[in-house]
Amino acid sequence: EEWSNFWMNKTRPIEVRAAESEGRGNIEREEAQFRDRLDIEQQQFIQELRAYDEEYQRIITFDDFSQVENCAPDVLTLNDKLNAADKTVRDFHHRERLFDKALTSYDELDDLIKEFEPYHTLWETANTFSIKRGSWKTGRFLDLKADEIKQEVDNWHRKSYKLIKIFSEKSAEATRVATQMRESLEEFQKHLPLIKALCTKALKEAHWEKIGAIVGQDLKPLEDLKLETLIKLGTNEHLDKIEQISTNAEKEFVLETKLLSMIDQMKQVTLEIIPYRTTGTYVLKGADDVMNIIDEHIINVEAMRASPYIRPIESNCREYERRLSTFQDTIEQWLKCQRGWMYLEPIFSSEDILLQMPVEGKRFKQIDEQWRSKLEDAFEEPLLYVLVAVDQGLFKTFIELNHQLDILQRKLNHYLNTKRQAFPRFYFLSNDELLSILAQTKDPHAVQPHMNKCFEAISTVDFTEKLEVAGMNSAEGE
Repeated sequence: EEWSNFWMNKTRPIEVRAAESEGRGNIEREEAQFRDRLDIEQQQFIQELRAYDEEYQRIITFDDFSQVENCAPDVLTLNDKLNAADKTVRDFHHRERLFDKALTSYDELDDLIKEFEPYHTLWETANTFSIKRGSWKTGRFLDLKADEIKQEVDNWHRKSYKLIKIFSEKSAEATRVATQMRESLEEFQKHLPLIKALCTKALKEAHWEKIGAIVGQDLKPLEDLKLETLIKLGTNEHLDKIEQISTNAEKEFVLETKLLSMIDQMKQVTLEIIPYRTTGTYVLKGADDVMNIIDEHIINVEAMRASPYIRPIESNCREYERRLSTFQDTIEQWLKCQRGWMYLEPIFSSEDILLQMPVEGKRFKQIDEQWRSKLEDAFEEPLLYVLVAVDQGLFKTFIELNHQLDILQRKLNHYLNTKRQAFPRFYFLSNDELLSILAQTKDPHAVQPHMNKCFEAISTVDFTEKLEVAGMNSAEGE
């Protein structure tokens, strides 16, 4: 075994050198094959370039714009071939660098691409215009976008002038095509004002009826209307009248859009309904922002109604103005009712007051029940537009509640006056101060904070355990 390993190690270098030599030979043969293949491909490529040049020589003789459908495909095909040829040259150069060969120059291709470029621009532009012009004339008219069409046509028109200038000294045929294209573009430009005037969503059925009467043809159904039809009807001859109708429609549409925008905004207005202390019910908070929006909309609607273009939406405008008035009046009555309820709720929550004013207590209980019901509804549905019924249902409810609260307030004031008449020194106390005493008739200590107002020299009194007055104290402690 040792002897076998010895001879294996001895002969291994010889085998490696033999394999290396064989591998180098294979590489050289493959490299030679690649070189030969590259040479063949380059020779074939030269033949292709000659064919491209022949095609180019044929293309430069094209001299009729009306034949664009037949000519443009040949031009576009040659352009694709030249682009592919340019890519092939880059591939050749890459392979030549791998073989350390000098890069082959293809100046004839570069020259051909440079010479061909304006012809490609000419026929590509002509082809695009021809296709789009056909679709604009025969497609659905209301789908046309006037601004986009004008931008494209104007761009092609400018390009046609540049091409005429380029070809004027090198090709009479191409100059003729560019001139014909410019003339066709100018002919189509005559229709742009008509497209702009009629391709607008501002035009309603009434406007189209007026336009139909002007051109002497019923244009409905509008879904089938085509530019080609309008041109045949001689619509351009009445352009001034049509543009006036379109202008009026645009101004009407601006007002309509503004009205719808305001309505959409108002539909999103949410009232802030929050729990009120520990009463188990709610109150409206932060109504100033809502009122500001309503006031702004009222001003805007009044301005819109003064416009001479308001007539088509005047009824809608008046209806929205009525809603705004309902919103405004409802919130004003709501806040008035809220102030009254918040003032009286703690008063009629006192058992002592209820004992002294049982009839008024029952009246307030009815008011309180309605208040809680309406505020519960508002909490569940705080959207103003939904909550405030157009029939002024909520508004009428608050009007009635405010009427009841006013009666209750007068009854309360009368009750307090009877107490003052019975004890005139109560005249020195405000209603709230007097109520704080009457609401705690079982607690004689409730008079302590108000003694100095009722009696000039008395600040407090001393009570016995039986709650009998045992002494009087001045502010100085005497």
